[in-house]
Amino acid sequence: MGEPWLPVAEGFREQNIAVQRSESNSIYQLYRRLIALRRKRRALVLGSYRPLVAGGDLLLYVRELDHERLLIALNLGNEPIAASFVSARLVGRLLLSSHGDRDGEPVTGRADLRAHEGVIIELSQESVLP
Repeated sequence: MGEPWLPVAEGFREQNIAVQRSESNSIYQLYRRLIALRRKRRALVLGSYRPLVAGGDLLLYVRELDHERLLIALNLGNEPIAASFVSARLVGRLLLSSHGDRDGEPVTGRADLRAHEGVIIELSQESVLP
């Protein structure tokens, strides 16, 4: 094996694809989970886009196709935040968290987001959003 012709990053021993593959909450694993979810949930590809909230550090929108409804909630800030609705009913199941540790959690009433967290929530038929 020869010498690389381009400069190598200082942390290449810790930050490489082999390490990313072995860590369950790495960005590599997040992308794999997002791609797999996109293949299973047609609403993410073909569904309509309906914005709900875009203010401060919170971005919420719904993707809908036939009976499939998915709420995407993104906390773009440094502090935890709760996504809730005054005149709505939020009921569902968390399909994916960008932190990789909350998949499958039930969601009732509000979606609590940690700093820099994004979630995809499968909405139940009981959910009524603005």
